Amino acid sequence: MSFVRRHELIPPGRPSPGWRRLLPREPRHAASCLLLWAVFGTFVAFWLQAHWGYLLDLGLQTDDTRTFFPFHGLNEPGLFEGDPIADEVSAFVTPGVGLIYRILTPFFGLYAATKLVQLLCLGILAMAGWVLIRSRRVGLAGGLLLVFLLLHTPYVPSRIAGGLPRGFGFPLFALWCAGALARSERTRFTSALVAAITYPPAMAMIVAAEGVFGLLGPRGSIVGWLKRYALLVGLCAMAGLAYAFPRHDAGPIHTLAEAQNEPAFGPEGRLHVLPFPEPVLFGAWTFSSPFLPVGRSVPHGLPGIAQTLGSTTALIIITLLLALVALRLTSAPRAAFAFFCAAVFLYALARVLAYRLYMPTRYLQFGMLVSAILLGTSAVGLVLPRLRPRPLRAAARNVCAFLFIGGLCLVNGDGLVVNNGMTVEGYSNAELYAAIRRLPTDVRIAAHPWEADGITYWGQRPATDGYETLMVWFTEDWKRQKKRTQDTLLALYATQPSDVLDYCEANGVTHFLIRTDRYRPDLRRGAALFEPLTGFITEHLATVSRQDLVLLHAPASSIIFERGSYRLIDVVALRSAWSGELAASESD
Repeated sequence: MSFVRRHELIPPGRPSPGWRRLLPREPRHAASCLLLWAVFGTFVAFWLQAHWGYLLDLGLQTDDTRTFFPFHGLNEPGLFEGDPIADEVSAFVTPGVGLIYRILTPFFGLYAATKLVQLLCLGILAMAGWVLIRSRRVGLAGGLLLVFLLLHTPYVPSRIAGGLPRGFGFPLFALWCAGALARSERTRFTSALVAAITYPPAMAMIVAAEGVFGLLGPRGSIVGWLKRYALLVGLCAMAGLAYAFPRHDAGPIHTLAEAQNEPAFGPEGRLHVLPFPEPVLFGAWTFSSPFLPVGRSVPHGLPGIAQTLGSTTALIIITLLLALVALRLTSAPRAAFAFFCAAVFLYALARVLAYRLYMPTRYLQFGMLVSAILLGTSAVGLVLPRLRPRPLRAAARNVCAFLFIGGLCLVNGDGLVVNNGMTVEGYSNAELYAAIRRLPTDVRIAAHPWEADGITYWGQRPATDGYETLMVWFTEDWKRQKKRTQDTLLALYATQPSDVLDYCEANGVTHFLIRTDRYRPDLRRGAALFEPLTGFITEHLATVSRQDLVLLHAPASSIIFERGSYRLIDVVALRSAWSGELAASESD
């Protein structure tokens, strides 16, 4: 069965100038445009208000962005030079994203660079909407619908947050969607090539979706498309080679069998990717997520309707969209079907090759959500394809888009999560981080992994493994990281000064950052991290008394900074104080 109807075989023609799409001459069309812009502009105004800190506050960041701390070295020569942890996390930065940060960070600093990369991702998303607005086939309704549905779904801004490689995923998906709906092969291919150097999982999704989309296209052009598609696959493969092979000492990626025997992959572990969720239920939930009630209720909305119906609203909306397709009141959702098939195919392939294609669930999370957004955009934005004349059809689509956007906000809420994705801040311990930044660049600070992330990112100084830098995907990396963290935990909870000093000598540690909250009477609770490290330190502490912990009772002369529960300890002063105490005890 072909998913292309006769009216879709008509060439879309040359797009008219963009300003005519925004302000058409025909009165009914112009009025409908103003109506649609009014509801969309209102939503964007509220979105910007809710995401003000997300966009501009340099002290609000995403937790995963703390793995980008090596880029601080671009503004301070020698910083993190030769640091093994910096080398490990740098290997996970894709070439395209790394290049962007190398350009931006020296001029703006790392914290501002993350915001600028976020802005770049949002700009790509806006560009996708503009591609549809300029398209004669789609127009204003489809362009604004695509952007609205992406911004209205909280999971999308949360993935864009932080300026990480994954932040390019949804914007590039949107660009491919725009190319698919506007029948622009150049746009679709561009999205795949950019994804290859910024976020390879998105590249895999786009290339797979393009394959299905092309095979379902007009039969007369299939041969030429196959040649161009083969070229696209080759270029994407070449662009991704720089990221496909990790450092030689990282080791291979854990196989599924290895991961099943590694607690770090399990429910209490670092990743929690095992056991796999039931794919049908998980896929159904992610497909319905753009239409689920979320955010604040709209003023003067229908009281309690979202709370009463719950997820039933998503089922109703999806049913209505599919009904439009079944009744042939809208264009066939070829792009949505292609993305859906790509998501299912890649999920199945990633399950078979786990974990060589990254997390299998990521393909369902992204693919099902984008499929649903494509269904909503094409079903409403391309409604009444046979209605003539063209201005009347465009006006009808604008009105339908207005009703869809307004109705979704009215029934399901505004979809806004304040500062979505901003999970860490640098204000609470600003004095501590300022004190750390005053230390020389060649220091190395040992701390519990929960504190170590702040040392490297906010304090801008080398530290032992942090929670975010413990990445368990590669076998040899994980062996080293696990051993380093175990050694650090043993030193933090040591009962003999010699054990602490030997650890510092072996690992080049010059300071300790102690948080006394972690030395509460229930030592095991304060030391807990994730399995298997929690089990390791719990076993060690089973026979340890709180009064015997030497770092908890470090001499006052070794503490160079203290605020609240935080103590920054100088190892040289610590060694000197302990030597003096030992000499005094021997003389007695």
